[in-house]
Amino acid sequence: MATPVLDAPPEGVERIIYRDTMVQGAPLQLAMDIYQPSGQSTAGAVLIWFHAGAFVSGSIQAPGHRSLARWLGGQGMTLVVPQYRLNADRSDLGPEVSDKLKALHKMRMPGFRKSLSAVKSLAALEDGLAALDWVESQRQSIGIDGKIVLGGSSAGAITALNMVHTAPFIGYLTPAVGGVISYSGGYPYPDLYRAGHVPVFAVHNPADDRVDIASIRQVAARDPLAELIEAPEQAHGAYFLSKGEPR
Repeated sequence: MATPVLDAPPEGVERIIYRDTMVQGAPLQLAMDIYQPSGQSTAGAVLIWFHAGAFVSGSIQAPGHRSLARWLGGQGMTLVVPQYRLNADRSDLGPEVSDKLKALHKMRMPGFRKSLSAVKSLAALEDGLAALDWVESQRQSIGIDGKIVLGGSSAGAITALNMVHTAPFIGYLTPAVGGVISYSGGYPYPDLYRAGHVPVFAVHNPADDRVDIASIRQVAARDPLAELIEAPEQAHGAYFLSKGEPR
């Protein structure tokens, strides 16, 4: 399954092409949907949100993105939801990432699923960085005057954490971000994690059998800027207000 063809965006949502790339050897244009607060010419912070799907499925058209946009819009925030490549091959990766594959494989945390920390996840990292660069360069046209926050659910959360902590190891320079939000996510490379670099807010079901909680527990244990809510009622990849979560 390649990256899916998109339907028309919801009314009031701007869709732009932010990257020309390759997937499975074929050219591909990646889009992002921009949800801006209604009735405002400028927004404060922006959340760049990456969807779930284990790097093989999922879409920026997931219905939950509209609900998330409404919640954020009520706080004067913009939501940006970028596509990223699904089912990418090694040949789709840039040389900087390809050169680091063996080293990253050796650094992967024992027990972290290989399918969530191999080629497909690193293609998503490349796309996420391109999306971040685009948003940073278009602050004025979008009307953003606050911080950029990264977030996602499951594979999307892994992508957000990779953008902050794995990108420097590969050699990428990235714009500053104000924090990371992780729902049912994790980080596969503990030796690369930079504690105290950016705030992390995470919600995870301790019994999650898709993305084990161990890696995000390690993040919370070693990083004074990380907060983890262990929520048994949390469905994998879903996002809603959990018990004990500040309103």
